[in-house]
Amino acid sequence: MRRFCGPLLMATGVLDLLVCLLLYPAPLGAIARGGFFNTVERQPPQLDREVAFWHVAAGTMMVLLGALVHWAQARTATLPAFLGWSLLAFGAAGAILVPVSGFWALLPQAGLILAVSRRRPARPARRLEAARAPGAPVTARPAAVLDREGETW
Repeated sequence: MRRFCGPLLMATGVLDLLVCLLLYPAPLGAIARGGFFNTVERQPPQLDREVAFWHVAAGTMMVLLGALVHWAQARTATLPAFLGWSLLAFGAAGAILVPVSGFWALLPQAGLILAVSRRRPARPARRLEAARAPGAPVTARPAAVLDREGETW
């Protein structure tokens, strides 16, 4: 359960992109044929282009958010609670405004992030031991701890 937050968010984004390709191939093609620049306007004849664009934008951002969550959780073994609460608020507002939508998929993922945020991280303690030089005194908190890539956290 702990390591599924990022991959689930990425899968949601990929699913949104696939739905966009299936439901809006004509508007996406019109955007490409128009040369991409200034091809999505807020005019009634082009609302299908705007919907397609927002599906692509939302799906892409969900994939990026999922990758960031996966990266952060791999390094800290936990996630911040504000991320879960924010995703819950965003998903609930979207589901209320557009009940027939994919916003519902965000609600259980927000709950999963909130559950993970309540757990104590177990992995950083091992990193603290690994960062201590042999023979060095054990301190409660080292000045800086380097991860595998040499980044300080």
